[in-house]
Amino acid sequence: MNKTLNLLIVDDHPMIIEAYASIISTNLKNYFINFHKATNCEIAYNKTEEIFNRKQTIDVAILDLNLPSYEIKKILSGLDLGNIIKVRFPMCKIIIITQHNDGFMLNKVLKVLSPQAIINKGDIDNDIFSRVFNNILNGEMFLSETINKSIIEFNNDNIKLDGIDFEILSLLEKGIKTKELPNHINLSLSAIEKRKAKIKFYLVGKNVKDGQMIKMREMLRFS
Repeated sequence: MNKTLNLLIVDDHPMIIEAYASIISTNLKNYFINFHKATNCEIAYNKTEEIFNRKQTIDVAILDLNLPSYEIKKILSGLDLGNIIKVRFPMCKIIIITQHNDGFMLNKVLKVLSPQAIINKGDIDNDIFSRVFNNILNGEMFLSETINKSIIEFNNDNIKLDGIDFEILSLLEKGIKTKELPNHINLSLSAIEKRKAKIKFYLVGKNVKDGQMIKMREMLRFS
């Protein structure tokens, strides 16, 4: 008898959602798959709450990183959405699909969300979901080839940022000023300033592309 798999797919392109669903259905013939689909953070959040309130579950969530935000709930990306899903459904397996291959961003995703899989969109082929689900449903992690290469290159640069550093970055990205950070994280303002200086040294002081430099300077501005 086939097992039931409750699966949420969130991407801002409906055709991509349908393509993923088709590939998954073709490759996972041993499962009856109940698909839930959303094209932005607001729809996805409401579906998540509806499923939770019905005392049902989400077994696997496939999330794009770049999604139209839900400002009222401060859900600005697939990363924020993934964290909410983890709270509601602790056993849910999170799969991130992204076109990003920036090692800094990917390491942030690993540190903040700890997904079971990260796939670069360019690595998707007809059987990748079969390999992904085989890994994650057996408790193993899956990184697609491009993602794995980017993370290895990033780590080889000896950038040492811990979970607190990534939490500071996340808060700054959400527009929280440095002087307000002690209200959100259990550190003194002095300790936060020291960590920001360290982050700037590792990121801005390294050999990065101009676009990344501008983005990092804006994100790490002293405010």
